[in-house]
Amino acid sequence: MMFLDEPTSGLDGTSSLEVMTLLKREAIEHHKCIVVVIHQPRNEIFQLLDDLLILKHGRTMYCGSCYHFVEDIVPTLDPIVPGLYNPRPEAALSPLSLAHLHTVLAPLREREREREREIHCCVS
Repeated sequence: MMFLDEPTSGLDGTSSLEVMTLLKREAIEHHKCIVVVIHQPRNEIFQLLDDLLILKHGRTMYCGSCYHFVEDIVPTLDPIVPGLYNPRPEAALSPLSLAHLHTVLAPLREREREREREIHCCVS
């Protein structure tokens, strides 16, 4: 098991994606659990994650599959916009804006199906 605190901090977008892709490959090839703390990952990085833990003031707000978070939770959220701030509508839930859900959902949906098949095979 590996714990990494902000492995993409200070990196540009391309380097961040390369680091996270390498970590994902390491997890798959060597059957390792890798836990990362990462703030506001862009969609391509978010798609590499399997599970998600969201904390607010030290309390668990969500813990579970990234796929279920994007499919079931994000569409129910109201974007919180501070007073006197007018973000672009598509960025209201950035980086998981409703306008970009389809790009995030496709790979997550396929990975979730694979996990369910694996679980079913192990249980049968």
